[in-house]
Amino acid sequence: MRNYTGYAAVCCVSLVGSEKQWIMGDERATCQALITSEGDIVLKRIFDITRTLTFGVILIYVTGLFVFLALRLNIGDGTWWMGFLNNFAHWAFLPAFFLLLAAFILRAWRGVLLVLPAIILALVWYAPYFAPRARAALPVTAPQLRIATFNTWGRNRAHAESAGYEAIGDWLRTLDADLILLQEVPISQRTREDGVLGLGDLYPDQFSALTERWVNVTLTRLPVIDHVTHLPKLRTPSYQRTVVEFEGQQIAIYTVHNNIPFREEPRFLLPIDNFVTQFAARYDPTLRDTRLRSFLELLRAETLPFVVGGDFNMSDQSLIYGEVAVVMNDSFRSAGWGFGTSWRVDVERQGRGLPPLIRIDYLWHSDEFVALTSEQGPFLGSDHLPLMSTLALVQPGD
Repeated sequence: MRNYTGYAAVCCVSLVGSEKQWIMGDERATCQALITSEGDIVLKRIFDITRTLTFGVILIYVTGLFVFLALRLNIGDGTWWMGFLNNFAHWAFLPAFFLLLAAFILRAWRGVLLVLPAIILALVWYAPYFAPRARAALPVTAPQLRIATFNTWGRNRAHAESAGYEAIGDWLRTLDADLILLQEVPISQRTREDGVLGLGDLYPDQFSALTERWVNVTLTRLPVIDHVTHLPKLRTPSYQRTVVEFEGQQIAIYTVHNNIPFREEPRFLLPIDNFVTQFAARYDPTLRDTRLRSFLELLRAETLPFVVGGDFNMSDQSLIYGEVAVVMNDSFRSAGWGFGTSWRVDVERQGRGLPPLIRIDYLWHSDEFVALTSEQGPFLGSDHLPLMSTLALVQPGD
């Protein structure tokens, strides 16, 4: 009997050519078997290596995830780098689902068992964002307030006179909102003869600061009782307080824009220069948090039912979000669906690039209101997405 050890390569060449007449009968069948056998061995090795690498990736990921969660629990936002990472905490669980699928396909059962705790944590973490909302029965007579907030962005489509602002005005007309709370509105849009964003006919009462800077603007079609505009100070953010009459009840409306959590100079320089690396190198929430806590003290002293909307420059994954949620209620968390990420929109690709990674735009309300609906609007040339909510006044104030 012939010894075919090491002979498979010769057989392979002969079989591919199929013209080699000297390979006949049993010899040809033996060559085919050798080729198939060696091919299976190669594929099995590739499969085993891939499975081992997948398990290694799962091990590294799960270890890193639980280290991050332990640091979040013990350090919180106590260091700049943990504060930065906490902004994106909800995305930390996303790889677990892909790794679980890969482990199943590769039959890497140890990897499946290893990643399962991360999957369970992810489901618990994500449930408040995607689970059906339970809402108590409302009085039939409860009046409903429609309100919108939007950071229009002073660089909207490169300059303030651009068509982006016309699109914003046209879209806002379709909302039938009682109040519109705007941030970063340039002077060119605040001094138009037809009103801010051309909305003077719908909202005759329009309030903004007389300054060249991009500022807050409050638009209302409700009767106005009082209004005060506050420019940013050391311990307070830029905000407006407008008291309006709503169904015979006075309510306070706050339009807020807190500062972005950046320091003047980066802590370090990286070879890759983009928004994310700049955000990491310059991240510093100290001033933002100081102003926000002072603003919360103002709200604790508020005697009227209130609604607060605007750009807080605060991720709902950061720990200070919990301090805010003690004082007022997040309408999107109560009545919206999904993460509601609103910033930073890929302006260069007209909103069609990567989705926004964090949520920093909010509509909050006091306990006298209940959120009925809350949803985001479309891309309108800004690096933010707009937000609209419908609130029911169920407990009129004193």
